[in-house]
Amino acid sequence: MVLPRIITAILGIPLVVVTVYYGGGIYLAMLMVVLLFMIREYVFMTKTAGYETSFLGSLLTGVAIFITIIMEQLSFTKTNLYLTPIVFTAIIFLLFFIEILRQKPIGAVGRIGVNFIGP
Repeated sequence: MVLPRIITAILGIPLVVVTVYYGGGIYLAMLMVVLLFMIREYVFMTKTAGYETSFLGSLLTGVAIFITIIMEQLSFTKTNLYLTPIVFTAIIFLLFFIEILRQKPIGAVGRIGVNFIGP
């Protein structure tokens, strides 16, 4: 159990240092990969705990939030400052629409909360 952590540290620390040093797109790509691993682990933990979680819903939510926050930081106009709240609202409506299509009303709000608030 300790050996995989040591191997991860040996490989991960130089990788993080190099990506932070060069920055830019390489750094954002590394952050996206870390985000994908985090979402996968989150979905595994919630399913182990007994919650119904959609991997695709959590993945889309996490990636959309990540992209909108990055885009908001890169923009210089005031009109783009509303991108993140608009995307958050669209994701919530999409998750509610998916729950309506599933036709399983019991626990729907809990599933939406696990998918949206988790990532």
